[in-house]
Amino acid sequence: MAKKVKVAAVQMRVTLSPRKNLERLLFFLKKAAKQKVDIACFPEDCILEHPFQTKEKDNSLEEIRKACKRLKIHCIYGTYVKEKKKFLNCAFLIDNNGKIKYRYEKIHLWKGDVKEKVSRGRQDIPIKTKFGKIGIVICYDINFPELIKKLAKGGAWIVFCPTFDVLTKKEKKNIKRYKKVFSFGAPVVKAFENEVFIVVADVYTKPKIATGASVICSPYQYKIMKKIENKEGMIVADLNPNEVKIMRKKEDLLKY
Repeated sequence: MAKKVKVAAVQMRVTLSPRKNLERLLFFLKKAAKQKVDIACFPEDCILEHPFQTKEKDNSLEEIRKACKRLKIHCIYGTYVKEKKKFLNCAFLIDNNGKIKYRYEKIHLWKGDVKEKVSRGRQDIPIKTKFGKIGIVICYDINFPELIKKLAKGGAWIVFCPTFDVLTKKEKKNIKRYKKVFSFGAPVVKAFENEVFIVVADVYTKPKIATGASVICSPYQYKIMKKIENKEGMIVADLNPNEVKIMRKKEDLLKY
């Protein structure tokens, strides 16, 4: 395992154009590579915002794989995938050789996915990488403590969470409180209680339909390392696995 891993959470603007979304992803992927980022995490559904959005063949996966290989960077991003007669809300992990290391299928579906009859994923496992084991969840998944704990107990020391956090009318009226409690408060609590780093990459949309709040949290000293809100951009942080080892030796919260 590397001594430190440099990660990026990209709060990318997502539109109804899959091609434009891909171009923005590739732009930020190149920007992350220039900053020597090891793993760049992009939002949920950042290529296809809607499962029935386009009838065109989606070649984004192959283009992203080629870019990861060329730029020598790992990438996590979310999109819808059609298989036979069903749709899946997925997150791909592509390594710096352009290989698909893992495809996670969202387990806990938000009401929008349920309404559109998106199929539920079956399982989630820690992923072996050159940086040690990591985990991936998608948006609403993070609210289910047993899922994060399962990944942590399986050896994951970083959990990435691509997100498309759609706001309800009630949440829009109380947006400051919502962000304080859910966008920034909840991830840092999840990081502490599961003794893992949490990396959340949300979308930025116009008109404002999503929260637009991304964060990188450390279990060590119970803190937010970096955050971004209300704009498109990228946050970067160096994550030290020794901090997780110290936490797990000192607190040992995962034994419960």
